[in-house]
Amino acid sequence: MGLLKGVHDAELTTVYKTAVEDLGTIRFGPHGEVYQFVYVDDDVDVTAVCSVMGLADNVVSEYAVTPDRAAGSGLTKALTNASCIPVAGVAMFTADVSEGERYGWIQVKGRHAGGFTTDGSVVAGIGIVAHVSTDGAAQIANYETDGDPTDNTSSIFAIAIEADDATPVAGEVLLNCLGV
Repeated sequence: MGLLKGVHDAELTTVYKTAVEDLGTIRFGPHGEVYQFVYVDDDVDVTAVCSVMGLADNVVSEYAVTPDRAAGSGLTKALTNASCIPVAGVAMFTADVSEGERYGWIQVKGRHAGGFTTDGSVVAGIGIVAHVSTDGAAQIANYETDGDPTDNTSSIFAIAIEADDATPVAGEVLLNCLGV
């Protein structure tokens, strides 16, 4: 895995048909943000600021992610590693997977001010998890349930800094993911 310092905005939002970096490469933003270069699996298009997570069965690459909640590649086993750190991130690019656009950068740590796809329920100060059924979206963590790994506190990958005001895009979040 390559480790490079610095990243440019144009690189973050570009989607690629072939890998232009080693998969898993880490780069840092100007304010300590951490980004990782990944491969998108499953046939669901990626939109910028949607949440993605690592696959339980990484048959393509250990650095593969998916935004696919409903029919994704074994998401329930991929939500956390052994230390219960979410294996997830926020896509920085928009990809049409039918066009073979499957490589790009995700943010895995730090403050993310670019909005965030949600279900309209996010309030400031609350942990957020991948939405149980909506591709690429997030929802507030349900602190009363731990039977469903897509909706429990061990799967929190960000803390909301701002509410989403009942719209499908939250304000700032603080990401704390492992990456993939």
